[in-house]
Parts: sequence; structure tokens; C-alpha cells
Amino acid sequence: MKIRSLFFLPPVFCLSFLCANGSNIQNQSLEERVTALENRPITPPVGSCAKQGIGMYMFGGPIFARASADGLDYAIIGDYNYNAPDSESFTLDLTAGKAHTPKFHWGWGFVVGLGGYLPHDGWDLSSQWKRFHGKASGHLSTDSDPDPNNVAIAANFGAASGTGTYISPFWVAKLFDVPRLVNRAAAHWHYRFDVWDLDLGREFLVSKFLSLKPYVGARTAWLDQNYNLKFLALNFTAGIAAEPGEIARKIGIRMKNDLWGIGGKLGLNTKWMLGKGFCLYSTSAFSVLDGWYSMRYKLADQKPIRNLTQAILAIGVSTDPYESDFIVKKHLHTVVTIADLGIGFCWEKPFCQDRVCLTLKLGYDYSVFFGTSKFLNPQYDFTLIAVPTFPLSGSEGPNFFIDGGNTTLSGLSASASLAF
Repeated sequence: MKIRSLFFLPPVFCLSFLCANGSNIQNQSLEERVTALENRPITPPVGSCAKQGIGMYMFGGPIFARASADGLDYAIIGDYNYNAPDSESFTLDLTAGKAHTPKFHWGWGFVVGLGGYLPHDGWDLSSQWKRFHGKASGHLSTDSDPDPNNVAIAANFGAASGTGTYISPFWVAKLFDVPRLVNRAAAHWHYRFDVWDLDLGREFLVSKFLSLKPYVGARTAWLDQNYNLKFLALNFTAGIAAEPGEIARKIGIRMKNDLWGIGGKLGLNTKWMLGKGFCLYSTSAFSVLDGWYSMRYKLADQKPIRNLTQAILAIGVSTDPYESDFIVKKHLHTVVTIADLGIGFCWEKPFCQDRVCLTLKLGYDYSVFFGTSKFLNPQYDFTLIAVPTFPLSGSEGPNFFIDGGNTTLSGLSASASLAF
């Protein structure tokens, strides 16, 4: 038995040696893998698509968008009934009335920028300028005569037992008797938008086909708005077939709101690689700016003819021709917040042995400028439509309201980027 046991000793020693050597090799491989993981960045930077370039890029493209603003209603259309020439108020029916807002038009803008990659950890620094000019317009008209069958009275917005359709203007400071009812109303809104950004970010891979780019930056913005309104009252010819004649009253309003702000910006961009150079991207950013408003309101009230209506005579308003101006200015310092969102498709292709790379983008962008639709709104304590008891007290109003709403910019954007 002892002799046979000796035959098993060499295989046992050999097997033990091989197992020990294999364990050392496995441990060594594990250490190498841990070292390799430690040396490899957890979030590898994407870097420039021009791998052999100098690390610079420039981009630019057109914007086809529409700007809009809250709180720009300029007039209301309804029905009226004036029962007697000695009455001091109209009876107005607003049940079917509609407040009208100017129509916002589409227009063109652009964005241009320049950037480069820093030698530290794949960071990149970029600057861009975005500009857009928008506009809106609206027109209302009515030739309704309250009492066309009354040949004894020059019928125009208030005659004995007169009824008809009216346009009642908004934004009219009640300083020069009553703005009352008009035949024509027109509104024109102009918007100028310029934003300059300086961003520092880092794009890195979170998987083979998905990258993220958080960034921080500085932003300055110029948002200028002009809102011009015009109201006309026509003088009607007495008779059965009464027709509007000359202009009996002109009311023009010019409002201005210029905003400049500067502050910080945070954002996050994502990119999904679909293959063969195609990708889906999204952008998001939130900005907080220290903003300064400069607002101005000017009203020009003109009555070029002497006798406007018998109704105005009945309530004791002077009918002499006049022209009056009223101007209010105000400066306001407040915080401005901006949210930017975008989504679209992109395609990129390197050229010249990876020294140059072309990237094309097409997407939809949406920006909200919170609380930036501000205009001075001078009014008395009584409502716009009701006609007060005359004469006006010299101690009354006006109160100045600053109507605040949001301004938005939304539309298509296209850009081409060249990295080298």
C-alpha cells in the first residue's frame, strides 16, 4: 500500500503547483483591470468630431419663428343703446362682445457663434449671439349709425333712442373728457430681441450611444417692445342714408418698453446617436437676469372739428377743437427669468482625414421670458366703458397700472457647425 501511494504524490504536487500559478495569474489580471479602470475616466469626454483638428468650431444659421406677448388686447366690439339726450351714460351690451388682440406674424432671425475646446478634461468654451425681430398688427372697423332714420339729429354714437355697434378702445388715459366709442381701431406691435451667451460646458458619454452636456454661463439680453394704437371717430351725415364723413376725433397712443438684463445661466444638452452620423438632440436652459426696464406712455388726443355729436353736447362736454398730449415715463428694476427648450435632429460627418467635421441641425426652439410684457396703463378709477358724470373732478386719477405678462419666442431653427 505504501509503494502505491508514492505513485500519487507527483501528480498531486503538479496539480497544486498549477492551481497556485493560475491563482497568481488571475490575481494579477484582476489588479491590472482595476488599475485600468482607475486610469480610465468615469465619464469619458466626447470632444470634437474633428479628432485631428485644432479644437475650434464655429456655427450659425437662420431662425423662422413667431414672437408673442400677453395682455395686448386693444379694443372691444359690442352693442350700445342711448335712450335720451339728457342721459349721462350709455347702455352697453357686452354679452356678445369680444376683446381683440393683434395677430402675431412669423419672421426671420439668426444665431451665430464661436467655440473651442480647453486642454483641461474636455471642457469647451463657446459664445453665441441670437437676434430676432417680430411684429403683430390688428385692425377693427365699424360704420354703424345708431339712428339712421332720424333725420332731425346728426346721428353719431349717441342720439335720441339710438342703437348700434361700437368699438370701445383700451389703453386710453381718461384725461381729456371721455375716449368714448370709435369707428376705427388699429394696433401695431414691434419686438426686438438680442441675446448674447458665454457658456462653459463638458460633453461626456454615459453609454455608447448617449451623451450629456451640462453647462454654466453668463447671459445678457436686450428686449425692446413698441406698441402703437390708433383710434378714429367719424362724423356722420344726418339723414336716412347717413354715411361717415370727416374724422371727428383722433386718439393716438405710443407705448415703449426697453429691457436690458444681465445674469447667469444653467443648462443641459443631450444627444442620442442613431448611427451613420445621425442623432437626436435636445437643449434646455434656465436663466436669471438682473433687469432694468425703461417704459414710456404717450397719448395724443385731437378733435379737429367743432361739432362732434349732439350726444356729446347733451352731457355737457366742450365741443371746441383741441389737441392734447399726455406723457408718462417710468424706470423699473426687477429680476427677469428665462426658460429655453429645444429638440431636433442632427447629422455630422468628418472630412480631410478627421481634420474637419461638418454638423447640420434642424429643430424646434421655444423660449419664455417671464413677466416681460409690461406697459404703462394710465386709467381713472372708473371703468373704460362707463361714461362718468361731468365735469370731471380735478382730484381724480389717473392710476398707473403696469400690466405684466409673458413674452414668448417659438419656431424652427437650422444651423451648420464647422469644427477644425
